[in-house]
Amino acid sequence: MHRRNVKAGESFGAAYIVGWFDSIAEMEKAYDLHKGRTGIVVQGGAQSNRIGTDGDGVSDDLERNVISGNAFFGVLISGLGTNSNVVAGNYVGVNATGTSALGNGNHGIVTANSASGNRIGTDGSNDSFNADERNVISGNTGDGVVIQDVDTTNNIVSGNYIGTNAAGTAARPNTANGIRLVENTCMVDVNPQCTGLTSSVHNNTIGGTTPAARNLISGNGANGVHITGANVTANFIEGNYIGTDLTGATALANVGSG
Repeated sequence: MHRRNVKAGESFGAAYIVGWFDSIAEMEKAYDLHKGRTGIVVQGGAQSNRIGTDGDGVSDDLERNVISGNAFFGVLISGLGTNSNVVAGNYVGVNATGTSALGNGNHGIVTANSASGNRIGTDGSNDSFNADERNVISGNTGDGVVIQDVDTTNNIVSGNYIGTNAAGTAARPNTANGIRLVENTCMVDVNPQCTGLTSSVHNNTIGGTTPAARNLISGNGANGVHITGANVTANFIEGNYIGTDLTGATALANVGSG
């Protein structure tokens, strides 16, 4: 990680994890874009980082981050080669008890600009500690989770509570959608390698085929899951509870469509 002095009166993101850039100037440009705005930024080819718990049953709750109240995103994972990172067991947009909203000023978690093979939530193993890997992603001003931009693929969002409290019993809405998959223009100022790529958001999985992989996506201010764009293709939405509480038997509706 490159470090530079912090100027008087300057704020910066809570954490900033980077991999490779073509130059220090390029990296500082990306840093300046997000300083004081995003809680945690993982970018520039950074790989195999863990934000939150490892889900091994040892102090999992103490490994939780509370990523809330930031001016922009809670977490941003971005850039070609930014792969195999894990965000697990965190509270993103709620307070430390998981009971009340303490939203980030835009989206909760964003995966963008060709970041691929990252996991948000559980590993779906069905072991006794699987619930410890659940993120609560609620109370944010924008969407709960966004997957966007050119060639952002093979990411997994599983086992999270999105739009509810930590108990999964009451709405703590993200203002917009619970999850949004969207075709956007690649942000060249953040990821110069994105130019020339033609495919878009594809082969991402929301949920899974085991109960441990199920997302609870309820209580949000717009849709539960919103997929938009001609090149948003071959993504999998499966096994989730959308518009119910954690039991799947009681309504906890999203304001828009499921």
